Amino acid sequence: SNTRTGDICIRHGKYDFLILLPETNGNGAQNVAVKLKEEFLNYAESKNLDSQFLLSNFMLGTSSYQEDTIEPKKLIEIATEKLEALRDKVAAKPILSD
Repeated sequence: SNTRTGDICIRHGKYDFLILLPETNGNGAQNVAVKLKEEFLNYAESKNLDSQFLLSNFMLGTSSYQEDTIEPKKLIEIATEKLEALRDKVAAKPILSD
């Protein structure tokens, strides 16, 4: 119910996934990201997992065909750069226990 014919999800590296959303612009990708995060949280809670820990590791880097570039390889590079920048930002924050 959350995918369309033509959407592709593949593993990209050790912990990352690459999701291709044909015919989806940047705003559409952000909407998908919100839905993914909600589903991720619902799943974690249904399994009694530490949802806050899991969500703290849920990060997305996006790029959009034509909006960012028309080169397929560059699209992946842009999304990866955005993801790495987000990871760096999160890693710079101190983690405090309750």
